[in-house]
Amino acid sequence: YKLSLVFLANNWVALISVLLAFMSPVLIYYTPNFNPDPASMGMALLGWYFFYKILRSANKSAYIFLFSCMAIASLLKVTSLISTIAMLCLIVLDYIKQLYPGKRQLKHPFLLGSLLVLSVLTTYAWYHYANWLSEREQAYFFTTSVPWPKSLEQAYTLFMEILSNWITAYYFPVFYLVLLVSIVYLFIHRAIANRLLLLTTLLLYLGGIAFFCIFIVQYRGHDYYIIALLPAVFFHLLCLAELLKNQFLGSKLLQLTSYALVLCSVAYCLIHSYERYHYKWYIDATYGDHVTAEKYNDIEPYLRSIGIQRTDKVFSLFDMSPIITLYLMNQPGEVAIWNKPEKEIAACFKRSDFKYFIINNESFYTVADYKPYLIKE
Repeated sequence: YKLSLVFLANNWVALISVLLAFMSPVLIYYTPNFNPDPASMGMALLGWYFFYKILRSANKSAYIFLFSCMAIASLLKVTSLISTIAMLCLIVLDYIKQLYPGKRQLKHPFLLGSLLVLSVLTTYAWYHYANWLSEREQAYFFTTSVPWPKSLEQAYTLFMEILSNWITAYYFPVFYLVLLVSIVYLFIHRAIANRLLLLTTLLLYLGGIAFFCIFIVQYRGHDYYIIALLPAVFFHLLCLAELLKNQFLGSKLLQLTSYALVLCSVAYCLIHSYERYHYKWYIDATYGDHVTAEKYNDIEPYLRSIGIQRTDKVFSLFDMSPIITLYLMNQPGEVAIWNKPEKEIAACFKRSDFKYFIINNESFYTVADYKPYLIKE
């Protein structure tokens, strides 16, 4: 909101812009959860606030805050490097006098650029260490490899599948039309639009599109990956709002249209969130062949009733993800993913730190297969 006020200087216009940008069902759903994407995006937006503050004044503390925000943002989620790279591009444009034609705005461009590069190096060092640790422990839940599509045909199929699965989770359908029409409007009026906002939006969209193309395989099963692109949508709306404010500030029709779009977006998010929080989205999602999330609704009281304590470490068999059955049972421990090799499973059975084995799915093995390892069934 404060970032919007930097450019709009109007409370209501700033509020409308923020609400429209962030009334996204996928963002609303993941923000109060343990997903790092919303927190990373929030830190990146804080970084943008201090970046613009530096453009307007040589406030020394803003440099420290900018470095801290961008470093934390990219450490939480590497996709925030899109914003960092966009800032570096703006610094270069300012240095060659293309950000503000004919003049340089930044007083210490090399210091600012060095701090941003340092945040990138910090991120690289952390991810390099995390990848090394994952390989050493043979966890393989963290990787720096990119799962490229094998052909253009597969990429197209993935793209259509993503649209089919997730397009309704990103935004209110009419909002997409607003974005498309506004792109044409901004292009026509690019000469009088805010150059800084326009370039920021363009750079973030280019970075977001590049990220989407590189990780298109991951988008199929991860709706929250779109959160990396939401800063571009925010600055897109900010650029549009700043232009419309200057041209039609007193327009009642524009105000009513904005209010209606906000109300529809809020209602859409409420409906979408209600369905998702009440398991409609994944009530039929199977973890194995027969185990569904719905069956875990009352499993924790049952586990406590048969003597399994909250602190007892368990080995959960089988799972379609690294942690979902443990999360639903509210139990510490480890899981055996459905395709875990038999030798590794047998090694887990021999470990003394597991007090209980919890079998979630007998379609892979029957209870009889585990009897030699059980003290009490």
